Amino acid sequence: MEKYNVILLTIDCLRADHLDCYGYRKQTAPNIARLADRGVLFMDVFSAGPYTKASFKTILTGLYPFTKGGYHTIRNVSSLPQMLKKLGYKTFAIPNNVLLNPQSGYSDGFDVYINPIKKSTSAQKRVAERLGGRKIIRFLNKHVPVLAKKIKSMFAENPYMMGTEVLSLIVRFITEAKNSRFFIWAHFMDAHHPYRFIPKLYQIVHGKLLSGRKARKINRMLAHYVHFRKEFRLDLLDEVINLYDTQIRFIDLMIGRLLELLERLELLDETIIVITSDHGEEFMEHGAFGHSGIRYVSHLYQELLRIPLVIWHPDIGRKRIAHPVSSADIVPTILAANGYSVQGLDGRDMVAKRESLSTRILLSEASLCNYKRGILRISPREKIAIAVRIGRWKLIYYESRNMVPELYNLSQDPEEKRNLIETHRDLAKNLIDNIVKKRLVKIRRWLIRQSLHEKHIEPLRKVPHRTG
Repeated sequence: MEKYNVILLTIDCLRADHLDCYGYRKQTAPNIARLADRGVLFMDVFSAGPYTKASFKTILTGLYPFTKGGYHTIRNVSSLPQMLKKLGYKTFAIPNNVLLNPQSGYSDGFDVYINPIKKSTSAQKRVAERLGGRKIIRFLNKHVPVLAKKIKSMFAENPYMMGTEVLSLIVRFITEAKNSRFFIWAHFMDAHHPYRFIPKLYQIVHGKLLSGRKARKINRMLAHYVHFRKEFRLDLLDEVINLYDTQIRFIDLMIGRLLELLERLELLDETIIVITSDHGEEFMEHGAFGHSGIRYVSHLYQELLRIPLVIWHPDIGRKRIAHPVSSADIVPTILAANGYSVQGLDGRDMVAKRESLSTRILLSEASLCNYKRGILRISPREKIAIAVRIGRWKLIYYESRNMVPELYNLSQDPEEKRNLIETHRDLAKNLIDNIVKKRLVKIRRWLIRQSLHEKHIEPLRKVPHRTG
């Protein structure tokens, strides 16, 4: 018999080092900080992927992105909603990102699934209407696709639901299921560019004003950089970060209202709450903004891979866990907290008492060229990028002859500025030969098996590309 409700809150692009509970200089998330102060705060969490499609397979299955096949679909493995549904839970999903679509298996196991593609499609229709009709857009798509893309990026409304809409749906689901055990997964996209400008919150967080005109100028610059690789205006970087931090505060406000509701309904002591992110965000630390790397070659640096993780469990007191853990650990931890366990996952229960985990091997992996994130198939010929964490050491390996592996000592160089690959060749060779190359052999076998299987099922269409 299940013991607790489960609410999984995921926040797109959220870096751990931009939350005050992780020591950030600004108060961006006081409600998350209060929950962290009462619950379990994981200080060093390693995302299994640097962008949405790769990381979410892991968050919902407990498997690394390429385990048992590519991350383009989770239909070939068991997911958390499927496991909880078998245990009698009512299951609800607000994925809020077109990459987390039914074609990729993200609706499997959910009683109620809010399809994110419908929101995106309606936003595109509004753009067409404002520009004079759909025929113009179709004409430009056919004859001048670059111009069509530019027009859409410049005039399109954000195709994602705002945090207020997400919160309203969560409240509705809780109301519908409050007399039974429920699992709710809700994804917040407000910290993803383009940034909605909220003047009052901006002033609260930063103690100064910003004009709406300046905010629009910043978003236009970001659109040009992300979609067309135009120059990033470094003189605007501080204001870009300020807008990002303001959006975090907005999401935190929604989470605060949710916590108030759970307390008012006397459900807080019957509910496990997990707050995390799929990946972080780059602010030019290694020459890129966002999470597409440089020229769409995947980056695996800490600004993308160090994510927050807070777990509230009614039966677990205040804890601080300092040793490195993985986003692959979320599924087994949720199940273990409810008294269940699943074998064969890459992750493990993070809260259980055990020997030191300082030498545990953690992985993050993705396609080398991440422009392929929008497709629903990954070829066995796919080139891979892998990051390996063992304690303070981190190796980044690219499956390309043109890219040199990177080795960092994170305790001495947390910003990954000094590549030690030449001074620690023996360590790097050991990691590459005994971990990376063996992993790549397994990945290739899984992709071949999955490719053979997919040849016998109905062909999958491409989905609209979105930065994830």
